[in-house]
Amino acid sequence: MKSGRYVFPCKRRSKPLAFFYIHHLICTVIEEKIVVSISPELAPAFEIQRKYLPDNAVNKNTLRMIDDIIFEFLPALLYSTRLMSRMTIEKKELEQKESSFQITTLSEADKTKYTSLCKNTGKKKADYLWNARVESVRAGRYFCVIKNDTIVSSSFISDIDHHGANIVVSTSPEYRNKGYGKAVVRHASEWCFMHGHRPIYLVDANNIPSVRLAESLGFKNMSSEIVVSSYGK
Repeated sequence: MKSGRYVFPCKRRSKPLAFFYIHHLICTVIEEKIVVSISPELAPAFEIQRKYLPDNAVNKNTLRMIDDIIFEFLPALLYSTRLMSRMTIEKKELEQKESSFQITTLSEADKTKYTSLCKNTGKKKADYLWNARVESVRAGRYFCVIKNDTIVSSSFISDIDHHGANIVVSTSPEYRNKGYGKAVVRHASEWCFMHGHRPIYLVDANNIPSVRLAESLGFKNMSSEIVVSSYGK
C-alpha cells in the first residue's frame, strides 16, 4: 500500500469458497484506508470507481456504494453484497471443555446419512453436493453430531489458504440452541490447531446467533468486510 494502490486483482476471488460461493470482491480497512481484493476481470472497471468510496469506513453506506458499482458488472439477481465478520481465535483462548455430545468424524461410508439431508432434491443434486464435500471428508475434517442415524449438526473445514482454515457450520432448525453447533465448531477448531492452521470463521454480521456461537468459544472479530458473492456450481 506504500505504492498508493488500494485495489488488488486476486485470482482467488474467481474461485469458489466452501465449494459454491465465489467472493468476487472483499473490501476492508487496512492502515486507515479502504483496500479491495477483487477478481481480475472486474478489477480494471472497479479501479476507476474506487475514488468515489470513503477513505476508511466499512459500513452500510459503503456497502450500498459498492453494490451500485458492482450492479454494472454482475447480473443483478445473481449476487449479494453483505457486511461480514472475519473471526478467529488463538489456541490458548479456545474454550477447553469436554463435549457432552459424541462427535463423529464423517467418512465415505456415511454418504447415505449426508444425502438423506438433501430433502426436496433429486439424486443427481444430492450426489453433486456430496461429491463437493468428499475432499473434506477424506481429509478427516468433517465433524458431526448424529441422532437417530441422522446428522443434526455438522462443522467442516472447506478451504485452507496460507494456513487459514475456513470453518463452516450447519445445524438442523429443530436442534438449534442445544449446544450442538458449538460442540462441532470447537472440534473443527481443535483440528485446525492440531494441523498447524488458524481457524477462520467468516460470518454474515447480521447472523447474530452464528456470531454469538463463535464468541462463546472465544473467537474475536479481526476484520469487518464488505463481501460481494454469488452462488453456483
